[in-house]
Amino acid sequence: MRSGRYSLLRHTRTLCILTFLFGSPNIIGGQQSATATLTLTVLSPDVVKAGEFVSFEIKLDKAPTFTGGCVRFIIYGPSTNLGATCEDVPAGERVAKVSYHIPVTGKAGLWYIRVTEFWTGTEAIPLKAEPIPFQVIGNEGLVYPTSAEIKINPSQIQLFRKEAINLQGHIQSLKSELANYNNKDEGAKDVLQRNILQALQSLDSTEKTFLGLESRQSQQSTATVFFDDIRLSYRDALSELKKRKNARHISGEPQWIAVSQSTASPQDRRYPVSAADALRAFEQNELAYEKAADTQSLVFDLTVNSNPSGASISYRRRGDPVHKNPDQTNTVIKSLPYALWIVLIQKQGYRDEEREHDPYREPNHVINVELHQP
Repeated sequence: MRSGRYSLLRHTRTLCILTFLFGSPNIIGGQQSATATLTLTVLSPDVVKAGEFVSFEIKLDKAPTFTGGCVRFIIYGPSTNLGATCEDVPAGERVAKVSYHIPVTGKAGLWYIRVTEFWTGTEAIPLKAEPIPFQVIGNEGLVYPTSAEIKINPSQIQLFRKEAINLQGHIQSLKSELANYNNKDEGAKDVLQRNILQALQSLDSTEKTFLGLESRQSQQSTATVFFDDIRLSYRDALSELKKRKNARHISGEPQWIAVSQSTASPQDRRYPVSAADALRAFEQNELAYEKAADTQSLVFDLTVNSNPSGASISYRRRGDPVHKNPDQTNTVIKSLPYALWIVLIQKQGYRDEEREHDPYREPNHVINVELHQP
């Protein structure tokens, strides 16, 4: 039963009479279904201001002989559905009196009360009923938050700093081990695979510990994105290793080339190209922990500018569905979880532009795009 005050005003308005069938409750053996009449009477004025109560009563032609039954109804308005509520109808009573609080943020316009069913406690008896309208006056000047920052606590910061140091040591050990293999040695691939699998186990453990250091649930969805994005980089590296191994078997020739032919940093150029994806995943993991610890947050704001402005923005993570940003350029996407993001900028009459933003390596969280006509 929904709690709330109930006040009977001087004038009542009976707006409709509805007919439905009571199902035979299991506790009354052999009872046949019977026709009952439901009358919905609105006791409040025609107009209710958001933040006030709309009061009404539901009358049955016969009182139930059992306790536990209730009448379900929903209240909805412009772009709003307050969900289903079930009002108790005690044994021996014919009237359910309801006083329902309309949220202070309720939108102005025509709202409706609709009775949906009678719940016996074991089954729902559908009710065919026309919705009953009433007017809601909205509140002006309401202030809503536009962004949220997920702060991490000192214990979580300490965890990230410790794990970042561990990763630094792990990366150096991996590089030393790889230096013992030449480009044609298949053993290096085994070294990379083993180290990536160990890193994934460590990531899972760190995530579990991180969430255990925070009793609130507000961080959970953001932390999931944060750790999943790191996890995805490791899995992509494993996938590349498998592709190269399969290509080696098919062609019969080694698929490893010197990293000096790639875009890897100078200190990594003596390692095979297969190591580049793995090392990048390890470094992303280290940078992610350091960035979260330094900013004491799991989210950042991304500014997206275009010339000309007025372009629509969509963004996604690798393998995830696209999110449409409500505002066009130039604008700021608020509270993105730390992860690699792919941003699509589109404007009619111009070529689409796509950019990847790495929040760990980019010094500023800003994307500037020059749009060009086809």
